[in-house]
Amino acid sequence: MLRNHGQQSSQIPGLPPATQPDLLDHGQHAKATRAAASAAAMPKAPSRQEQVLTFLRSRGPTGATRHEIADAMNWPLSSVCGPALAILRDGLAVENGERRQTQFGSQAAVIIAAEVAGQ
Repeated sequence: MLRNHGQQSSQIPGLPPATQPDLLDHGQHAKATRAAASAAAMPKAPSRQEQVLTFLRSRGPTGATRHEIADAMNWPLSSVCGPALAILRDGLAVENGERRQTQFGSQAAVIIAAEVAGQ
């Protein structure tokens, strides 16, 4: 008859005791892993806000409408409006008061980078 089956000590002198992760962590380990992966990937890909702001800076005092940004980036207009609003609210860009006609015949506000507007 075997006694203490499965209770062998796996401790190596000088190292902390080994621990086994809880098999019923209810997704906590996965959540932490996803968060770490997301944080590691962030510096690699510029956000849409950064991409829109870079485009506006490249346009200089000419600026661009949301429609022009969408066309240049090959994005749907709905993907431009949120980032454009965020950079406007953060003061990184401004609407200069000009309007341009869109491809659909309506008038659209022109946005320019804040540093260009300050010149």
